[in-house]
Amino acid sequence: MAGMGGLGTPIVQAVLHDPGLRLTGVASRSRAGMPLTAALGAGSGAEAVRGSGIELRISADTETALRAGADVLVDVTTPRAGIAHATAALDQGVNVLLAATSAGTESSLGALEALARTRGKALAWVPNLSLTCALLERSLAGAAPWADRVELIDHAGPHVHAPLHTTASLAGICRAAGLPTEVRSIREGGRYSAVRAVLHRGAESLELQHATPDSEAYVTGALHAVRQLPGRNGLLRGMTWAL
Repeated sequence: MAGMGGLGTPIVQAVLHDPGLRLTGVASRSRAGMPLTAALGAGSGAEAVRGSGIELRISADTETALRAGADVLVDVTTPRAGIAHATAALDQGVNVLLAATSAGTESSLGALEALARTRGKALAWVPNLSLTCALLERSLAGAAPWADRVELIDHAGPHVHAPLHTTASLAGICRAAGLPTEVRSIREGGRYSAVRAVLHRGAESLELQHATPDSEAYVTGALHAVRQLPGRNGLLRGMTWAL
């Protein structure tokens, strides 16, 4: 696991409670050297670590965290760090789930795809880890031949960049299918985020919405993807491959 922030910590806790998964290492510069139990605090995640009889210490870098062996690296850090971590993991023959929740990683995908294929491993580049967002992605791709145009409208708090990276990714899917696409962003109070897709065909319209009020959907999607990733090869975009 690379990253112990607002998304990385709940993913770590979920892995610790999943009997089918095993956490072998964690990397975080800000918490390097800390016992994992101390980083998790007094919550149930720390109890799961104690119950396992194995006390992990958080590593300063991904290369060190991977030394204990792993099938999949999950990265939820920054774009620049994520590319470096993915390269290190693929070099060591480890599959990568790269949560591309910020813009800035797509330009490096060509080199990473080539490395993944050379190593016989998979790199999943995922702008949104939610499985229901993957359903929206699949729906838009399927509807594109039947629609005249699509509007994508995202809603988020006032300090969130526009458009959401999820929205930009969905727009890319629609445009690649030849569908005229308009993107709009609405920034208002609160932390609630959502993406609406309005498909138009003549006088008709079809509206689909994906909303994510908290990180639970991302955690569930991450664990599902981790189970599905081993045995695949090359670059996987989005999450539809995991459905």
